[in-house]
Amino acid sequence: MLLEALTVCVNYGDFLAVAAAHNRALFDRWLVVTTPEDEETREVCRQFNLDTLITREGITPGREFNRGYLIERGLQQLSTESWHWHLDADVILPDHTRQALQVAHLDPEVIYGFDRVMVKSWNDWVRLRDSGYLHQQWRGTYELHFPPGFDLGTRWIVPQSGWVPTGFSQLWHGSAEHWRGTRTRGYPSNHPSSSHTDVRHSLQWDRRRRALLAEIITVHLESEPCAVGTNWQSRNTQRFGPPPLTAQRNEASRAGSAESGPGEPPVSM
Repeated sequence: MLLEALTVCVNYGDFLAVAAAHNRALFDRWLVVTTPEDEETREVCRQFNLDTLITREGITPGREFNRGYLIERGLQQLSTESWHWHLDADVILPDHTRQALQVAHLDPEVIYGFDRVMVKSWNDWVRLRDSGYLHQQWRGTYELHFPPGFDLGTRWIVPQSGWVPTGFSQLWHGSAEHWRGTRTRGYPSNHPSSSHTDVRHSLQWDRRRRALLAEIITVHLESEPCAVGTNWQSRNTQRFGPPPLTAQRNEASRAGSAESGPGEPPVSM
């Protein structure tokens, strides 16, 4: 199968650097849409050999971030013969992704969505990464499991229409966008933020054509706990990366104090 990924990444280069290291080998092509000014994202694309579409359209600083328009711009560059995987810059996929897609007998008339584990800090990401979960999501031979100690992302359900795959990770075939040579199923772009358009996109498929691909559990990174929609208009959260050395020392000092027990001096750093 030919698998092309599409990511809109504006001021999310710190997340993309982590995601690209894990996801790049899973895709035949990965196209990233960004701005001329976002040099961090462009450098990540250069290092990992990701295609880039550079544009200033759809973005008005402080007023508008039309993510749906930028996604649509990117989709117009993908093949009609490939599977299109739209995913956020902060989403990590497990190692068995391609194998799972091959055995799933994907239907080109269906749009697919995924469950996700919510990782809400750099330290939590390191803990999950080093646990080996991305390499082995099975417990035993047949039991696919969620890692302990992490929240699960909610499933979005429209009461009148049922469950829909949301924009953090959506998979469909390029042929579903066209009919008799005309593009009839574009990505909605009539909302000046990151919200709503992903749901509207999925609602272009009937409920019987919207399916959860349960064999793959994705990982969604956050740099800090935050309310839903914090970054929908622009990036407002802290950078994603190792904490400053001072914070690391303070955390280690607190851990040493706890381990030394009551009445004992803390471990000096």
